[in-house]
Amino acid sequence: MKQSHLKRNLFPIGMVLGLSACAAFGEFLMDDQATVIKVAEKYVSEWHADYDTTNTKLVIKDTGEYWRAYYELPEGMVGGSPVMIIDKRTKEVIRSFRTQ
Repeated sequence: MKQSHLKRNLFPIGMVLGLSACAAFGEFLMDDQATVIKVAEKYVSEWHADYDTTNTKLVIKDTGEYWRAYYELPEGMVGGSPVMIIDKRTKEVIRSFRTQ
């Protein structure tokens, strides 16, 4: 009887703790995403000033130790975009190139 009562009481606590961990993880991801966006936009404005980011979407891929950020062109548009490899530890662009 006591085990059953214990399990019933622990389940909601576990759910709350699990949801709290997910929320904290989500905030961590949002902070990282905001950092990558800021770094990428600044880099493009300084080093690829001729690139028009209007109507493009910044795509961020997590590759382990680095983030890969690039602009996705609208459907039907032909061309390329800057690609930035950003170090997660230093939050700096360590490599950049432009696709065609």
